[in-house]
Amino acid sequence: MDLCAERMNWSSLNSDLQIEILFHLPVKSLMRFKSVEKSWNILFKTPYFVNRWKLHNSENRKGHSLMIIPRPIEFRPPYIALLSCDDLDHEEVERICFYSLFPANNKTILKIESYGNCNGVFFLKAFYWHSTNLGHLILWNPTVKQVHRIPSCTLIL
Repeated sequence: MDLCAERMNWSSLNSDLQIEILFHLPVKSLMRFKSVEKSWNILFKTPYFVNRWKLHNSENRKGHSLMIIPRPIEFRPPYIALLSCDDLDHEEVERICFYSLFPANNKTILKIESYGNCNGVFFLKAFYWHSTNLGHLILWNPTVKQVHRIPSCTLIL
């Protein structure tokens, strides 16, 4: 019997078992796999799947990550450094230039401040050169590389 004939076909697995396997995947893989099957794309957005995935991954988390926003240096683009704290080396996982996060406002960001994070989503405030307002509030998910600007409030209290 050849190796291909011995391998189990994914579609022959029970759907509950398929979902259980998907709970064990990292979020980057889930984002890639949402285009594999339409049903997976729908599944990944359901509160049931999201909550079970978060529960499983919070129990099995090995380490923590740390975000560092250094002070801006004149004539250098500001950046965010994501560090892995799994070991004593604090290896830099990723360095992200602010400008790549906000391409529409290319090279106008003066600095960014962090106001906290929850479940891997960071709450930031961006300050721009030549801006009259006090900055823009931003939600940033570095895992899936998504940035959402929170609209300014027009209410006057």
